[in-house]
Amino acid sequence: MTTTTDPQVKRKKPLWRRLLKWLLILLLVLVVLAVAAGIYLWTQIPTDSLDPIKPGTLSIAEPASASAGNYDVELTDNALRITQNGRIAWQTQPGVAFLSAGQGTVDFEEHLGYFWADVQRSATMPNQTVDSLEQKGPLVRIRGTLSGEGASVDYTMTLLSIPKSARVRALQMNVEASGADSVVLTAGIANGEKLYGLGEQYRPLDLSGSITPILPREQGVGRGEQPLTYLADVTQKAGGNLTTTYAAWPSYLTSENKAFTFSDTEASGAFTIADFSRNGQASLEAWAPTISAEAFVAEDLAGVMAKRETGRTRPPLADWAQRGAILGLQGGTDKVRTVVKEMQDAGTEISGVWLQDWTGKRVTSFGDRLWWTWQLDRQRYPGWKKLVRDLNEDGIQVTTYINPWLVDPAPKGDTSIRNLYDEAVEKGYTVQTQSGQPYLMDQNGFDAVLVDFHQSRCRRLVRRRDRAGRAGRWRGGVHGRLRGGASLRCEALRRGPFAGAQSVPAVVGLGGP
Repeated sequence: MTTTTDPQVKRKKPLWRRLLKWLLILLLVLVVLAVAAGIYLWTQIPTDSLDPIKPGTLSIAEPASASAGNYDVELTDNALRITQNGRIAWQTQPGVAFLSAGQGTVDFEEHLGYFWADVQRSATMPNQTVDSLEQKGPLVRIRGTLSGEGASVDYTMTLLSIPKSARVRALQMNVEASGADSVVLTAGIANGEKLYGLGEQYRPLDLSGSITPILPREQGVGRGEQPLTYLADVTQKAGGNLTTTYAAWPSYLTSENKAFTFSDTEASGAFTIADFSRNGQASLEAWAPTISAEAFVAEDLAGVMAKRETGRTRPPLADWAQRGAILGLQGGTDKVRTVVKEMQDAGTEISGVWLQDWTGKRVTSFGDRLWWTWQLDRQRYPGWKKLVRDLNEDGIQVTTYINPWLVDPAPKGDTSIRNLYDEAVEKGYTVQTQSGQPYLMDQNGFDAVLVDFHQSRCRRLVRRRDRAGRAGRWRGGVHGRLRGGASLRCEALRRGPFAGAQSVPAVVGLGGP
């Protein structure tokens, strides 16, 4: 008997091929899901939403000229030009408003010391009229209107030459625009003129083309370098970017030897947006209805920087900081002594050590942190006084660190220290919620309160004093020598930090572990 095979009947594939097929399909599905999850997580990473105002038109009623001290003010039919000894100190782009205003709010999202600004505008007033320019003694006053989108406000701008020293005078520019929530000052920038500054920035030196929030905040882990930044962002929102910095400042220089800066006033210390994104313009927008600014001009960049810094009092850099290395060390008394000896045996000249973990190590899910009790951890640093004395005898200064945060020390279980947290909360020395309760901020594993520097009692957490205070003697910090000593000003914080320390220069910061 013979049989025939139907050619239409397909042979069944081997089991291993079928398994491989389904494994590949499963792998493809997992890859797609992973990519989708990655994209979703990326969209959840906070970012700044700044929406800068684009200056509009400028309408000038009548050309005029005046003198603000040694600054000459010229108002043409389409621009404002201010010179000092023939050099342009500040000028505007022809036909473009040099003042604008906005109404709205800025919301901030905060996480672990990172802040992201979200600008919500209800109205913008980019168009400007100049209705009058008048001379009032040494002062020049400009008045007009800012308008747009059905909204308008009147403004007054005053120009005055103010002394910064016997030889240096600044052009002070004060603007008041009642009814506005923010005011924009826009300077005209010449073709090829470069823009520098805005504090401590980590981008190319020339900031032309950039938009920068002037907002001190945690700098970030990675700050754009991938994949580190992405991993830090999706796990802790801590990646940062090229605009996150501890030291943003609303001040810039130009390659034409000009300087422009918001003055050190409460209004001018408001949140600011620096907009250098448009050719021919440099704008600073402060979220306040009144602002004060200063302009300078000199023969070269060194000269204009010197002028801008004239009148600012800063202690000189300590001589000891220039003699050798300053080692950042952690780990306790024995570890510090061991590393210092190893470095000395290797021939390293050491001028100082920085011991930020003097308050003790706190283990969290985000890594090792510090105990923000601002009191010595005697278990981690036994024999602290002798350690400091021995290092000093070797010509090595001891520096340490504090910041404005306070935590409840109870979980630490150290009965030898004071509960400065409870004292500060009880006396109302902390930033509070609208309901009057201490504003507890999540530090990823523990809560902390922030000392309220708006209070006159707490404005300066650390102040100089001509005699050794109860906080102990501080000598020769890297920012200059504190003669005699220093103490903590707030009553709730006095006598606690640095108690008994014989030589503890402080590096005071706004953030850190």
